[in-house]
This record gives sequence, structure tokens and C-alpha cells, in this order.
Amino acid sequence: MKSLLQPEPTTWSTRRLKTFHTQTGSEGGAIEYAILLANILGADPWFCQPHAADDDFLNRFARMALSDLRPDVKVSSCPHNILY
Repeated sequence: MKSLLQPEPTTWSTRRLKTFHTQTGSEGGAIEYAILLANILGADPWFCQPHAADDDFLNRFARMALSDLRPDVKVSSCPHNILY
């Protein structure tokens, strides 16, 4: 188990993959499953990005969301450390 002191994945190669044995924990779940759920429900997804994600991570995430999400849903995204 990771401690709170260990950083979250911030590069595309270290993100949680859908083939990983669990989809819980501080690393979060696979982006593909969040997209699949939004597509099934027809819901507007709100994605929280790792606050230290590099540009490659953010660009690849955006491309995946645009190519894989239904065209009738509205996507929202923000850094995960924003307080409301």
C-alpha cells in the first residue's frame, strides 16, 4: 500500500491502466472506465487531473476524452487540488 507521502502518477506511462488488478486507491481508476461509464449513462463527466500532471499527460488525456466520449456529453476537467 502506498503512503500519503508518495506522489500520485503524473506521467502518462505511470497512470492506472484498465488491466491493473484493482481500480481503487490513491492512484485512482483507469480513465477508460470513467469514459465508459459516462458513455453508458450519457452523463456529463467531470474529470479531476493530477495537480502535477505533465503536459504530455494532459494532452493525451484530452485526446482520449475527445475521441472516445459520446459527442452529446459535455466534458469538464480541473486540477484535483481546487477547493470549492
